[in-house]
Amino acid sequence: MAEDANATLVETLRRLLDIPAADMKVALSLACDAVAAAVHADKVDAFLYDPERDCLVAQGSSNQPLSAKQIRHGLNVLPISNGGRSVEVYQTGKTFVEGHVENDLEELRGLRDTLQIRSQIGVTLDVGGKRRGMMMIASLRPDAFTPRDVDFAEAVSRWIGSVAHRAELVQEIERNAVEQGRRVVADELITVHEPLRR
Repeated sequence: MAEDANATLVETLRRLLDIPAADMKVALSLACDAVAAAVHADKVDAFLYDPERDCLVAQGSSNQPLSAKQIRHGLNVLPISNGGRSVEVYQTGKTFVEGHVENDLEELRGLRDTLQIRSQIGVTLDVGGKRRGMMMIASLRPDAFTPRDVDFAEAVSRWIGSVAHRAELVQEIERNAVEQGRRVVADELITVHEPLRR
């Protein structure tokens, strides 16, 4: 049994390492798909904190029907002021596990009643050495996750933080390259127009 868990972790880490350092949403959605497959979840979200909106925003979600339903109901953006378990994990830095979400009055009604989530694992996401969000793994089945799944989620969240950091670095390099290109074009235009003025 332990060998199966180790093999699952290794296979998931391989999938995470193969994710191209591209667009943040694409990278995190691929990472969420890998985690969902590993723990047989119905939905996995990688939420990052957006300070401008004071919300946790699902920057990546697994490609599953429950994720699509979540987006339709606006539950992919979680205002900090509304609370709920995802916000709690982000704010406290503590892992959260629940096998009967229907009885958890601290969880958002939309997750309990609209999405009918029954089991959850929530772990923090550190990006670039700072807590920047959290990952929520959800199932429609009660008591769906084992203590090994929790250990797995805590371990894999570090790798997902690395995937997010790599995507951010690529985006920053691309932004810098575009800005540098604009400066070069502007300098060339100035150089061309200056002799014309004389």
